[in-house]
Formats: sequence, structure tokens, C-alpha cells
Amino acid sequence: SMYEDLVGAGALFPKIRDNEQASIHRFCRFLSLWTRTRGSLPSSGISSEQLEIILNNQPEDVYNIQETASNMQAPHTWYPLARSMKRKVVMHVGPTNSGKTHAALQRLAAAESGVYCGPLRLLAHEIYERMNGHGVACSLVTGESIIETPGAQHKACTIEMVSTITPVKVAVIDEFQLLGEENRGWAWTRALLGLPAEEIHLCGDPSAQEIVTTLCTEMGDDVEVVHYARLSPLEPLSRALTSSTMRDAHYDNIEPGDCVIAF
Repeated sequence: SMYEDLVGAGALFPKIRDNEQASIHRFCRFLSLWTRTRGSLPSSGISSEQLEIILNNQPEDVYNIQETASNMQAPHTWYPLARSMKRKVVMHVGPTNSGKTHAALQRLAAAESGVYCGPLRLLAHEIYERMNGHGVACSLVTGESIIETPGAQHKACTIEMVSTITPVKVAVIDEFQLLGEENRGWAWTRALLGLPAEEIHLCGDPSAQEIVTTLCTEMGDDVEVVHYARLSPLEPLSRALTSSTMRDAHYDNIEPGDCVIAF
């Protein structure tokens, strides 16, 4: 049924000969290997010549193609759609409350199509509401819910849910320094390597600037770095904000411009 779905849905591999059971068998075996090593179906990147080799069952050449498919040393080559584009990567680097994300979101809202990738579903939902509130139709895609907005050419996603096979004009990757995080860093790395976007705006602190610049240079992307300074100073109080009994925070003492950080 996988074979029928792929061929019937849009001719991913138009040279497959429908009535040859041996060809179908070899094709499905190749799909199995590819999905085990890549984690997704080969929606692009296999040439018609490579497919013909697979279907004609030339063992040595098939092995070479399979070896390339399972090579873990050049992960940027796993995303041929992104590699076929000359992407522009803009790093918005600065501390919290410096306006870096706001600048990237303005560019996203002005684009014909785009996607926002954030670390939290609450952030994705915030961008979803903000975009729709400003008249830009936007859908929401998280691990918990999908909300399709009619006519939307924009999406707000949690980073793990972003598509690497849907081309867009502009993509925003928030908190890009998390590509170095032990448990979820793979999702930011995948987005950086694989997003098929003409412009990618990365927002975060400068800790990952060097490695991201190196990766983008390796992939042939144009890189621009924009630095931001904090819009207002942030200084901790020298004493706790408590009541006279020292039991509970005395929130009546909060003044305009104060920031409350809760964990």
C-alpha cells in the first residue's frame, strides 16, 4: 500500500514499472532502508538514474546508493530541497528584551509565505494569535494540536513539527542557541540544515553564532549577523519583595517597568 500511495499520490518516482513485482519489491526494500536511516520518506533527492539502478537490480551500484543514503557524516546532504536553494540566513543576536525577535517577525508577516519555529507550544500559540490578529492568516502546528486557518500561507510550529519538504519565503527559528542542547538540540539542527526557505531568520544569544556561521558557510548559504542591545536595563533588587510578615510576596510594591520572573 505504501507503493500505491506514493505512485498514486503524485508520482514521486515516475519510472517505476507498475506491473513488475520484482521492481516493486526492490523499491520497497530501498524505501525501508532509507526511512530507517533518514527518518522520512525520500520525497526528493533521488535522481531518475539512481532509481533506474535500483529497479534494474545492479547490486554494486545499489550498495553505493544505499551507502550514500545511510552516511551520517554529512547530514546537510539529507535535505536536497534546501541544498537546491541559495538561502539567506540572518542571525538576530542579542539578549532578552532587545527587539531581535520582533524584527524577525516583522519580516515573516510581510512575506508571501512563512513559518515560525519556537521551543514551546505556548510561544507558537502566541505567534499564531499575533499573526492572525494583524490580518496575516496563520495556522498552528504543535505536538498537541493542529489548527488549520483557511487560506493560510503561514504556520507557527513547535520546532520538532516544522516541515522540511514545504518551501516558504521566510522562516524564523527562535532561540537558535538551543541547537547545542543535549536532548532537543537535534530539532534546531534539523531546522537549520533542512528548512527550504529563501530567508531564514535566527533569533538567539551569541553563544551559537560561531558554529552556525560555520554550518551555513559549509552549506553555501549567505550569512548576515545583526547585533541588538537590551532596550532597557535589567537590575535585580537588593532585597526580597515581601510583606512585613515575610510570608508572601507583597505585589502591591511592584512599580511600572518592574519585571517579575517566576520559576
